[in-house]
Amino acid sequence: MNRVLSAARLHLVSGQAITVPWSIMGSALAINLVIFGTIQAKAGVQDNPSSGGLASLYAVVLTVFVQAMNKPLQFALGLSLTRRTYLLGSAVFATALSFGSALVLYALYGIERATDGWGVDLSFFGAWGLGEGNPVVAVLGYAAPMMALIALGSLLGGLFARWGMIGVYVTTIALLVVAGAFAVIMTYAEAWTSFGHWFADQPTAALYAGYPWIITALFAGGTYLVVRRVAA
Repeated sequence: MNRVLSAARLHLVSGQAITVPWSIMGSALAINLVIFGTIQAKAGVQDNPSSGGLASLYAVVLTVFVQAMNKPLQFALGLSLTRRTYLLGSAVFATALSFGSALVLYALYGIERATDGWGVDLSFFGAWGLGEGNPVVAVLGYAAPMMALIALGSLLGGLFARWGMIGVYVTTIALLVVAGAFAVIMTYAEAWTSFGHWFADQPTAALYAGYPWIITALFAGGTYLVVRRVAA
């Protein structure tokens, strides 16, 4: 257990795994406040403008874990940590990062509501319906998508560590082929309308706090299968 925690702490050595995503998200928030504040000053009150700037946090976290499966992994192996130990430590860190971030995001959403959208009626932390409803579900709604993207980033990083860009390209092409086949089947069966209705009927809790865990499990399993064969 101590070695797993040591592996988790490796992600905190430079601090960039936390500071970079949050700094970029903070910059996105500042830019949005300036933009929407200017629009409000020029055109009057808008109808609850919503921003996609929160996605910047999730996108950068994904990138952080792509990188985590390369040089940091090699560094861990150089310290005689096993691949399994490093992956378990990474999972511990990912869980702490996701739920820690989710709690902060939910708190910021509360401030956003209390200040009428930071004074400009902006929905930044509450975009896409995040933060609404039961606090537990809301926190899970922030955390689950981050865990899914972390797992995806780890898988992409593992593919690059094992096979280089060829592995990433081949996997991307394979996913495009699968997606294309799915689209063809859905079109042939004239099932898009039914699928759209099913998707629209899904509760927000299922979309943000439920289904992402299935994606996380699939990508995490793939990461393990790939990284366990990465050369030291």
